[in-house]
Amino acid sequence: MNKNPKINYFVTAILFAITLANAWGQQNFRFRHVGVEDGLSQGSIYSMHKDSRGFLWLGTEEGINRFDGDNIQVYLSGSTGESTNVLGIAEDNLADLWIGSHRGVFYYPRKQNKFTRQPYLSPLANVSVHVFADSRKNIYFLSEIGLFLKKKDSIELITKEFTYKRTQFNNFLAETPDGDLWLVDADSGLLRYHTAAKKVTSYFSARKHSIYGAETKFNCIGMDKTGNMWLASKTALMKFDYLKNSVENFPHSGMNQHIPTDIEADLNGLLWMATEGSGIFVFDPAKKKWIQHLKHEDDITNSLKFNEIGMLHIDENNDIFVNTDPQGLDIITAIPSAFSFYTYGKNQEKNLSDYSVRGIAEDADSSIWIGTELGGINNLNVKTGKVTHYTTKDGLSGNTILVILKDPKHKLWVASVNGLSTFIPEQQRFRPIPLPTVAGITNMLAIGRDRLLISTNKGLIILRTSDNYVESYSHQDLIAGYGTYWDEKAGTAYVSNRYRGVNLFTIKADGPPARISKFLEHFHVLQIYRQPHTPFIWACTDTGLVKWNMVEKKLVKNFRIADGLHHEYIYCLLADSYGHFWLSTNRGITKFDSGTERFEFVKEIPPREYNSRSAMASGDGTLYFGSTSGMDVIKPKMQTIQNNHVGIQLTDLTYDQMPETDSLYIGERTRLQLPYSSNSFTLKFTATDFRSGGINRFRYLLRGYDKDTIYAGNTDQVRYARLPAGSYEFLLQASDLGGNWVSPVRKLMIVVLPPLWQTWWFITTAILLVAV
Repeated sequence: MNKNPKINYFVTAILFAITLANAWGQQNFRFRHVGVEDGLSQGSIYSMHKDSRGFLWLGTEEGINRFDGDNIQVYLSGSTGESTNVLGIAEDNLADLWIGSHRGVFYYPRKQNKFTRQPYLSPLANVSVHVFADSRKNIYFLSEIGLFLKKKDSIELITKEFTYKRTQFNNFLAETPDGDLWLVDADSGLLRYHTAAKKVTSYFSARKHSIYGAETKFNCIGMDKTGNMWLASKTALMKFDYLKNSVENFPHSGMNQHIPTDIEADLNGLLWMATEGSGIFVFDPAKKKWIQHLKHEDDITNSLKFNEIGMLHIDENNDIFVNTDPQGLDIITAIPSAFSFYTYGKNQEKNLSDYSVRGIAEDADSSIWIGTELGGINNLNVKTGKVTHYTTKDGLSGNTILVILKDPKHKLWVASVNGLSTFIPEQQRFRPIPLPTVAGITNMLAIGRDRLLISTNKGLIILRTSDNYVESYSHQDLIAGYGTYWDEKAGTAYVSNRYRGVNLFTIKADGPPARISKFLEHFHVLQIYRQPHTPFIWACTDTGLVKWNMVEKKLVKNFRIADGLHHEYIYCLLADSYGHFWLSTNRGITKFDSGTERFEFVKEIPPREYNSRSAMASGDGTLYFGSTSGMDVIKPKMQTIQNNHVGIQLTDLTYDQMPETDSLYIGERTRLQLPYSSNSFTLKFTATDFRSGGINRFRYLLRGYDKDTIYAGNTDQVRYARLPAGSYEFLLQASDLGGNWVSPVRKLMIVVLPPLWQTWWFITTAILLVAV
């Protein structure tokens, strides 16, 4: 079997993007899209099942796909030689799977990891069959010729009144708490199979003995967590009390345009209703009102991929899996209100003028200035959400922004590739400021209330802000980097030298800066942070986070991947009021506790690529980080812990020399016995996690062979070569997106049999022969 390529992380990161905090009512969710380009066999998904192993099985019009959140394994498709339109997926009490299709029924025994046909199902071989399981794991086959129940090695026709119509999708069946089965009739009404009495009755039907309700055409059926039945038609959502024979209708104008296709209840009791062209409507049964509408928006990447929804599935994490027919799968995850995101969009009053954010500053009125790579500067009113754009038409020296600084007198300074500008509030325009040289400005520091230290790739400039007078231009040999810091008490400035550490300068009231020392000479420093009330300088570098003791003038520690970092290229560091450091990296944001020295990946934010000199902590403690795709806003005080279930599975076993008898699937084994000739092998594994996008970490230990636990990072396989004869225990665990080791420990006993010359009978025979 061929394993499809891993999902493109760049595309995933963009589609994971969180939208504006006030845009279109979708600020509480993030959307991730998985399509044919990521390995799906086909984009129309009409069956979903999360199995007991944590895999999500996706039945499409062209095969079935096993998805672990990162990898996709395809079965029964044209690429495997068995193109199959999947109509239903069910798991029995042995954890084996049953698949219904337009070509009958397929069986998936776990230990064989392949789909087969069962001879006793031959009566259903040439008909369309929808497969489902009840709450007791009984397997039913709903076919064109009736409803069948699976026995041990046979099937029993239990009624001919329940039949599958080819026009129906998979959201027409439900089981009530009493164990009865309910079927939305393809023509009209509702059929009920009484499992105890073994009879069929009808509701809302034109049939002669319909028990209750005027004839109604329903499109889908669902059950909530309290056992209430919900039915959707083209005009309304209906709550049906089948015990009291009463109904309550909740109309919605959007339903008049597009037919409902599915109803699912989430863990909070909310009902999600999918439609064939209007996206998803969310209904609150407790408040008896519609509360949200999720749909595709052309200029908002964080929205549904498409509004044609075939079905929904809600898992134990309360994540919503959506078939955006025929575009594939959307995964919708709720996020805390502590996180929001701004990015480029066509609505200029609500969106940024460009994707890439290159500088951030806060104004005296708490509005946020945002410099972009190609779209000039944006001013965000955080109270109203309104964004105002400024470009060269408004006096900026250039639309490609490098640095933004707000000085102690609240004067805004902007460096672009074309020079320096300052903002004139009375005119709502920018004014260019002449400099003594044409150079690339790498950063700016306010030194006191009336002076700026401007570092460039051609030296240092001191500018007097009251009259824009250049006091000095010196150290032309210095190629300044991005990292700077001003120690007002000592009157010293820290300026990084590109790829050559940090220079320390004294700056007096007059005269140019005087270089007094250098440190961290072997590091490329992108930001410098002086930790209050300590002797420590923290440096963001391209090789991790660096801790330097200024008093003892020595390197304390260089934190890297082995210490828990998720990515070693660190752009910016912001400290919150709790003493935690938030680090923007080349692939996401990591939170660091300097006391415990523990890193935790911020899983609520996708793994974006961030920018240097593009981070700011506002006066109220809000953190802003600029990336290549927009600006993340974090309110640490509002952050809540979001745990998610993560599983760990073995997925493949390959040998240098294959044993003669070895057909059992490694994913279902607890013991592996190998001949000595097959003692070189590779184990592959995966984490079943639909939030991480493949960023889970792995650790393992082969007890009896490895001296210590191996921390493998994102590497999802291990090879053992020429393993000595003996008994071993392989222990494997996966982390969540935050780096927490949350999965169960997967255990596998491995026994390597001794070679012929080490067996007791061979040794005994040899001794006897020598003795003779």
